[in-house]
Amino acid sequence: MNKRTALVYALVGLFLLGCLYYFFREETIAPEASGPQNPSKREISFEKTDLVEEKDGKRLWEFSAETATVDETTKKIYLTNVKGTFYRDDGSSVTMIAHKGVADTVSKEVFLEGEVSAVSANDGATFTAPQVRWAGQLRWFFADGGVKLTKQGTVITGDKLESDVDMEKVKVRGNAKVVSGGGAL
Repeated sequence: MNKRTALVYALVGLFLLGCLYYFFREETIAPEASGPQNPSKREISFEKTDLVEEKDGKRLWEFSAETATVDETTKKIYLTNVKGTFYRDDGSSVTMIAHKGVADTVSKEVFLEGEVSAVSANDGATFTAPQVRWAGQLRWFFADGGVKLTKQGTVITGDKLESDVDMEKVKVRGNAKVVSGGGAL
């Protein structure tokens, strides 16, 4: 093979390598002018949204929110200015209000925070807490950060609260105090 043929083969080889590099390289795309975006995060936002979960034609809970952002990657719904109603087996309900919330569509749990307050429709029982988690599979509330439960003239305070949706089975833990007869704590 002469020098000229070797040179042609070398140039063709370099050209092919360059083409392969061009077609198979990973290229970063410059972000749009609107600001930084996470291309792996897929979100959809709504205003004045209602969410409902039903099972066998029976409503389990419903939420209304000023805004809702659905993260398709994590399957979570982020809510602001939330009002949630949890339905009991007897048809009555407990209504909660919070500044923020996250509904996990996989675990069926709802996390509420920011001056959470709840009222039971049938007996007027109320509770307040900085944070509340609704365990949808268990149909239980878990509240943290200093809670206050008022039911039929009794005021119970503590660090944490666990309750069924009927507010019949209630556990208060950590610095628990009970005042019967409607006295102030």
